[in-house]
Amino acid sequence: MTRIFCTLAVIQALTLTGAYGVGVVSKLRDAVQQPSDPTYIMHFALGLAAALLTLLLHCLVFTYFLGTGRWVKEVTLAYELPDVPWHKETRELSGAPTRWR
Repeated sequence: MTRIFCTLAVIQALTLTGAYGVGVVSKLRDAVQQPSDPTYIMHFALGLAAALLTLLLHCLVFTYFLGTGRWVKEVTLAYELPDVPWHKETRELSGAPTRWR
């Protein structure tokens, strides 16, 4: 899973950097005012792709950490480990209801 996160993070960083670079070129060329120059549309498309990729990556990371927290809880209960430190920290970070504390 770590390899997937690293690969997606690198792709996201490249997409964001590309969108920024094309945006600067678009601004310097004043591509908004020139319909024949495709730089503005490229900037818009790259920015949209970067935003969607950022959203996807954040959703994946959030889902992964939710699953990891559940795994910590199950292992703690299965092996009758003390609640402190792992399960309690995971529960506090996830914002779980306070009635289980």
